[in-house]
Amino acid sequence: MSEKFIYDAFQKYFKEIRSRYLTEDYTEFTLRTPFENFIKSLNNNFHLTQEPKRVQQLGAPDFKAYRKASKIGYIETKDLGKNLDNELESEQIKKYKESINNIILTDYSRFILIRNNQKIFDLNLFNLPDLNNSKFTISEDKIEEFITLVDDFFGYKIPTIKSAKELAEELSKKARLLKDLAEEQLEEDLSKVENNESPSPIHYFYEGIRELIKDINIDDCADAYAQTITYGLFLSKINCTGEFKRGNTATYIPQSIGVIKRIFTNISGGFLPSNVLWIVDEIIDILNASDIKNILSEIDFRGKKDRDPFTFFYEDFLNLYDPKKRKHLGIYYTPRPVVNFIVNSVNRILKEDFNKLHGFADDDVTVLDPAVGTGTFLWIVFLVTLGELVNSGLKGLIKNKIENHILKDFYGFEILITPYIISHLKLTTVLRQWFYKFKDNDRIQVYLTNTLEPSETHGLLPFMGELTEESLAAEKIKNKPILVVLANPPYFGSSANKGEWIDNLLKKGYTRADGTKDDGYYKVDGEPLGEKNPKWLQDDYVKFIRFSQWKIDKRGEGIIGFITNHNYIDNKTFRGMRESLFNSFDRIYILNLHGSSRKGEESPNGGVDESIFGIEQGVAISIFIKNKKFKNKKVFYADLYGKQEDKFHWLDRNRVQSVKWEEVTPKPPYYLFIPMNQEVLEEYSKLSKIDEIFKEYSLSVQTHRDSFVIDFDKKRLNKKINLFRDLNFSDEYIKKNFPVKDTSSWKVKKARETVRQIKNWQNYFTKILYRPFDTRWIFYHNSVMDRTRKKYNGTYATRKHSSFSIKTTIYSRISSCLCVRCHFRIMCCFK
Repeated sequence: MSEKFIYDAFQKYFKEIRSRYLTEDYTEFTLRTPFENFIKSLNNNFHLTQEPKRVQQLGAPDFKAYRKASKIGYIETKDLGKNLDNELESEQIKKYKESINNIILTDYSRFILIRNNQKIFDLNLFNLPDLNNSKFTISEDKIEEFITLVDDFFGYKIPTIKSAKELAEELSKKARLLKDLAEEQLEEDLSKVENNESPSPIHYFYEGIRELIKDINIDDCADAYAQTITYGLFLSKINCTGEFKRGNTATYIPQSIGVIKRIFTNISGGFLPSNVLWIVDEIIDILNASDIKNILSEIDFRGKKDRDPFTFFYEDFLNLYDPKKRKHLGIYYTPRPVVNFIVNSVNRILKEDFNKLHGFADDDVTVLDPAVGTGTFLWIVFLVTLGELVNSGLKGLIKNKIENHILKDFYGFEILITPYIISHLKLTTVLRQWFYKFKDNDRIQVYLTNTLEPSETHGLLPFMGELTEESLAAEKIKNKPILVVLANPPYFGSSANKGEWIDNLLKKGYTRADGTKDDGYYKVDGEPLGEKNPKWLQDDYVKFIRFSQWKIDKRGEGIIGFITNHNYIDNKTFRGMRESLFNSFDRIYILNLHGSSRKGEESPNGGVDESIFGIEQGVAISIFIKNKKFKNKKVFYADLYGKQEDKFHWLDRNRVQSVKWEEVTPKPPYYLFIPMNQEVLEEYSKLSKIDEIFKEYSLSVQTHRDSFVIDFDKKRLNKKINLFRDLNFSDEYIKKNFPVKDTSSWKVKKARETVRQIKNWQNYFTKILYRPFDTRWIFYHNSVMDRTRKKYNGTYATRKHSSFSIKTTIYSRISSCLCVRCHFRIMCCFK
């Protein structure tokens, strides 16, 4: 094109913008067409497509930009004269900058090119006052600068992604934005449903997930959706043999995992709204720009080193995507040495105690992982099973054994959809590495279900139909006799799994295969143990142990191999649980891996003692064996202290059969699973109980929302409560911007109504001794607190001992702890 043609194109664009500006009847939307025509006039290869006008806060950028047929980026337009510096700090543009690698932000006069979250060009083609000047023309210098900006923008090409780390980083950026877009769409869908309008398929996903997790909120559902789409596309790309595009993504999802295939059928068919589909296309572009062969080779190399490649890739992704959510959900891969110890130990037990010549490889061995996660336990079980055949000179049976045993008798349950996808990906991959060719009706027996609740079947909506099939299959397995149960169940102090079925199993017990009755000692509201605070018996890992115990007892024999929180082995609250386990199983092996930073554990020699998970909670490996060949019941205990890498080294080289165990004799009333000096225990039991010493005793103030109700700064706390009362902010806004959420006994809406009705509400701010020497401010009102303990507020518990008087303030957050400590200090003085 001639210089004059280009010069004229700029002046024409200015005149068109000016003419609309002078009418004072224009919007950001009405200026789009002149801008689109202007860009196209600069180069025949430049193309823009407009997105429809939207009402969402985020939505899609206003233009998709193409060079010939290749999409190269986006352009986001704002009202003429808008302060773009302020816009750069808006939530919308911040999210775009983080997620989109090539984008222009413009108000039609100023143009800012942003590349990989960095400002590359910032150019004012003209200023707002220039639009009032009929003689104004755009200077040649400005034209030259703008041409450079546009050429740079349209010359962009997604660089080839060669490493797994790079891919995880790029996918996490897109997934974060997809999550926000899905949340916006879901909120719109819920409004449509209320108005009897048809929602998008994202709403069907929400309904389906609620079948698994009854109280899931919109934020968590959008998160599950974003991860599902991102990892599902990764799975599809891996299986793709030709061109990979949105229209064929469902083609490469295995037929056997119908839930995921249904989701991608919706995507392939274009049923999703445009404000979500565009970011799906972005993820596809990233995958197409990736050297998948090289990345898979790198993952496989890590697999040879770490032996759990896809889980490590997911860890990388999750750390970048949302590290806080990862920590909150307890999503940590099970270290391979831990799984190796458990699986190989159980394999030996199967041979030695159950007469299974080839361990897991024997045809009548059934295995269940009720909390399968990313499939690490089943992955090692697969490898040990196939290794048994190789070591026994039975290589020729491998294909038949995979088809008729591994794919038929090894099961897993998972409630979170992304780990469910990864487990299928990982377990399918390992069998392919053993040269097994999957047939259409073959599938890994991992199912999307809630282990701790009976499955309900509806199947009335898309996606839910496939979920029904999963539920029916899972329900059959829940009632199928299982010989081996292996797992790393989640550790949640306050379980979300509060269904009637598992609650009854904890509380009421059941009848065993031999006709004897289990009285359900885990949860004890009254008889026989009379627990006042059975909170820790509600932890998820306790419920998974109970479920597994029920499975083995129903069969009448079997093995459980778990890695869990280690509190249950000696904590007083769990004495009923220990008694029940002791009555159920003939051999119990407890390998205490310690590593609790909460308890300040250290090695006996004074050295470092580290957690194998990098978490605060200490853990233990537990192996329970039920076998009629044993004529008496025995419990064995061992400790493993040290650095994490030393523990891994030891676990890799040992089995339950090589551990130097110390036999423990659990006795009432505590049934401890740890060695204990019986004389000390008997002497201790003769001492006065705390509740006998003190006239009154109780846990102290419990808000259950400390980060909202308690603060160091009174003004900051006042501001939070004032905003909580403010009718200008919706309940959804409050839930999203404050650490509060609805529970079974406390609702945000009702609490806000109550707080608004409090007369002189500012009088309810008072000081609280949060911890020793840690005084803070609290909004002390039962509308926002679960346990105000008003009975004890400002009172004292007193007991005289000799000439000393023990007094302690009960309203202290840790009053019960201080009472105990003060009491024992004084008792020690009088020995």
